[in-house]
Amino acid sequence: MNGWIKNEKREQLFIRFDGQEVRAFLTPRYKSVGDFEILTQLDELGYVVDNH
Repeated sequence: MNGWIKNEKREQLFIRFDGQEVRAFLTPRYKSVGDFEILTQLDELGYVVDNH
């Protein structure tokens, strides 16, 4: 992981924690997307979305 961080060419790197543990490393390209937006996109692509 240290090698990846060293070679990451971005000036910003976001680290998401879960308590004391690292949950994710995110670049500025990361976009938070809500469930409704995901379900809408899946529906538009023709996937059957069953909420049961």
